[in-house]
Amino acid sequence: MGRKMMKLDSSGNLYPAIATREYPQIYRISIALVTPVLPALLKQAVKETLPAFPAFHVCLKRERFWYYLENSDKLPEITRQKDKGIRPFPEKGLQFRFLYEKNWIHLETFHALTDGTGAIHFLHAVCYRYCQLAYRGLLSRDVLEKRYGLEGAENIRDAYQSFGTKSGRPWKLLKKSPAFRICGKKQPQGNVVVYTGQLSLTELKEACRKYHATVCELLTAISLYALWQEYREKAVQSRRRFRVAIPVNLRPFFQKKTEKNFFTCIPIEADPEEYYTLERLIGEVKRQFSDKCSENYLRSQVAGQVTGQQSLVSRYAPVVLKNWFLKTMYRYNGYSTMVLSNLGKMQPRKEFASCIIGYRCVLPVTGREPVKIAVCSYRDTIELTVTSNLAEEKLQETVFGLCARLGISMEIQKTGIGGEWPAEKKSGLINQKQFSNRRKTFPCYSLLSN
Repeated sequence: MGRKMMKLDSSGNLYPAIATREYPQIYRISIALVTPVLPALLKQAVKETLPAFPAFHVCLKRERFWYYLENSDKLPEITRQKDKGIRPFPEKGLQFRFLYEKNWIHLETFHALTDGTGAIHFLHAVCYRYCQLAYRGLLSRDVLEKRYGLEGAENIRDAYQSFGTKSGRPWKLLKKSPAFRICGKKQPQGNVVVYTGQLSLTELKEACRKYHATVCELLTAISLYALWQEYREKAVQSRRRFRVAIPVNLRPFFQKKTEKNFFTCIPIEADPEEYYTLERLIGEVKRQFSDKCSENYLRSQVAGQVTGQQSLVSRYAPVVLKNWFLKTMYRYNGYSTMVLSNLGKMQPRKEFASCIIGYRCVLPVTGREPVKIAVCSYRDTIELTVTSNLAEEKLQETVFGLCARLGISMEIQKTGIGGEWPAEKKSGLINQKQFSNRRKTFPCYSLLSN
């Protein structure tokens, strides 16, 4: 097949520059089915679906001036999940893989390819085809004959490019004061701890109605309040504010469709020198969301991302210098205390809803952002996953403890990525009364168990 070269989008350019073997910038989105996954059918589903998604069917190439994506006829890695580590992709190979374990299908993707919205679209398409192959006796003939999830899959334009401000200065547009950084002893051997809480969506929405907040606003306030409780003294000494970065999907704001990255992050902050109650902090978070989810603010954020890449110096500087510049800008301005990514409500096609029982997302941590939270909901469950490489686990416990204080029942799972972890598998509903007694004795789980 002919080789077609295309540039990475304006967000995607950052990730090859900042990715390392220890922090590979790879995230995982998973779907749980009603029965164990059959690997032969999964391979067939991926093989039949992949040609419709040119944003994924590419290899990463490093040229003199930029990284490029080159279309490929390779098939991705499709293997059983054995170790718990997330391994980097080869630089010149495909930048995604599929894993399976029990009834879970996992898609691991390098962030240079796409954001969570694009990854979910691709994973859904593969999952629909797999269900057609695996559940032929459960689906009608009409459903078996159609192809699902391929709508718009060939749209791979860089939606950022219409937002550049050639006369602007990216330093000025993006400049923020340094955020408080969580420091501490790391997990041994590069291990990562994953806490997964399955919360009652009904009870969470009741808490949201009480405070007149959205789900994302309430969870952001809880995260900031947990930071304020655990690290206030250190943050005051450092004279830096707590900052939670919230990735925002830009497609609905600007009516643009693409399978590549199209998002920006808005900073939601709290001053450690202020005295907060949770109720007061929720009000402050709501105000900041109102200000920063406006079209003008988002447009200025995107312009800051794009402007630096439109200059002649940026275009013709060698990729080594570009990488240095991107790393420097990211180190100077890109870090937050924590990241909270809300993927929203998962809505598979109704034809396949009976085959799917759950979703999960695991975000990659970095040296300066050692704690990240991913949120998604399905049916009456909201899945809240806290990923951290810190040895100290008080922050995770405080986040779930605050949820329990609001009367939200939950089931908490804990696992490790990398290294050896206990195989004990126990579970239980955690409510407000039980939480304080159990917060020090969470059981260890397999990341892939139900």
